[in-house]
Amino acid sequence: MLSVICFSKDRPLQLEAYIESLTYFGGIKLEYVTVLVACSPGISYQRLIDRFPQVNWVHETSFRGDLLNALDASEDYVLLGCDDVVFKDFFDVNDCIQTLQTRQDVFGFSLRLGSNLNFIPAVHSEDGIFLWDWQKAKGDYWRYPWEVSASIYRRDFVKRYVEARADVTNPNRFEAFLAKQISDFEAEIAPKLACFPNSCCVTITVNRVQDEYPNEFDESKDTGPESLYRDHVNGLKQNWVKLAHWSNGSVHVGGEHFELVQRVDVPAVAYRVGSDRKAAARSRRFSLALKILWWRAAALLWEEGRKRLPRRWLQFLKSAVSYVS
Repeated sequence: MLSVICFSKDRPLQLEAYIESLTYFGGIKLEYVTVLVACSPGISYQRLIDRFPQVNWVHETSFRGDLLNALDASEDYVLLGCDDVVFKDFFDVNDCIQTLQTRQDVFGFSLRLGSNLNFIPAVHSEDGIFLWDWQKAKGDYWRYPWEVSASIYRRDFVKRYVEARADVTNPNRFEAFLAKQISDFEAEIAPKLACFPNSCCVTITVNRVQDEYPNEFDESKDTGPESLYRDHVNGLKQNWVKLAHWSNGSVHVGGEHFELVQRVDVPAVAYRVGSDRKAAARSRRFSLALKILWWRAAALLWEEGRKRLPRRWLQFLKSAVSYVS
């Protein structure tokens, strides 16, 4: 079985879209979802708590202690999540669990990666699941094995890591500290990662709720946490349905894909994965091979450009490569 642990700070409107899209596309029951909530003065999650009473709501008092308690209560496999993620395609968690059960050389199962993304590395398919060596990948996302926005890991590994680090005091440190250990070869993990043929979610970066790690976000719209909280209180919702089955080229996207509506028109669930996905993976084997060759050449070009070209030329090169793809 699988549990979900989602981190949320000052984003009840975005968290509502996370929960709705997760349960719709993943078929995950609310009682298996834990949300660790951090609130600034004047922002409340009570509307969501009343709407989703089956969710295990934890108001953060000690991030590390609260996370350890959530892990103690979790199933053997844990989907780590963040409130600015929106799910956009159907997935079967049983496939993720089976991969991690049978493949000890697989460290994690990513829901945010897929062949629709840029810089796809050399992957091979087993029963419709893509596997690759993350150490040999060139694209930043493909060689980043530990992240807390939309990947599934073995609960025991996550718990051992948190127990060993008393300085894990917020979600950003929770991700960054182990990511750096892996990058510096100070933490030994399995060499492969897994994903579905197409990514199942996307992160919409329209605001930032912490200043410790200055992550980039799109400021082109009035989407700050305080503004979106007012919209939430006034009954507006994020229209996650508009992104259904979208073939995004990047893990993170901007405000042009963020829309507020009075009501989200959710279609009836047409839950079809498994054999359909495997058949689709077989039918596009040739095009996938061509795509891998293209991105391997593009990755080499990009790596050489980073060493030799001025920043303004790098931006042009990156845009040109993404446009051609």
